Amino acid sequence: MLKFLKGGDIKYSPTFFLTHKKWLYVLLALLLVTLYKLDNDNFIVVKPQNYNLNTINVKVEKPEWLLRYKHSVQKTVVEEHFWINKDNISLMYKTIYSSFGVGLPFLQSEGELSFIEDGRMQLNFANPRSFNVVMLWTGPEAEVVLLVNNETINLYDIYPPGTLLEISVKSRYLLYWEMFCSKKIL
Repeated sequence: MLKFLKGGDIKYSPTFFLTHKKWLYVLLALLLVTLYKLDNDNFIVVKPQNYNLNTINVKVEKPEWLLRYKHSVQKTVVEEHFWINKDNISLMYKTIYSSFGVGLPFLQSEGELSFIEDGRMQLNFANPRSFNVVMLWTGPEAEVVLLVNNETINLYDIYPPGTLLEISVKSRYLLYWEMFCSKKIL
């Protein structure tokens, strides 16, 4: 490091920050501000679990996203809408579907069920379901699609059938830290 002397001379010293603590505090403050700024950017992370495939990271501009898929029994389209809270937890706040199928919510105690203009049903959950991670399998029958920032990502086209996907929300610095620890950015 550089050590500034009264006469204007510059000498190299590895203990610069120890002898000039105010500069250490300035550096730490800049680091914290930088991390805070980076933390404000969140990403939807789609990570395949059972293959050596690429992870998808999509920057979140609006704090919501949705999954669209075809129900395995009824063969009708289901949409699950998620809201991202301040702790980066996905809260499923509504589900839109065309027919009652196995595993779909339908009880009045779960929320308010109504019909929307296109004839489908919409259930607004009284208590949104929280997910740190949403796990799902890909397959050509389900046609799983992720919608983020008005961008459609056809997961069934990207990942082979039978791929287990983990969908989560992560801040930029946490994402970078995980990439650094896995040595993917070195």
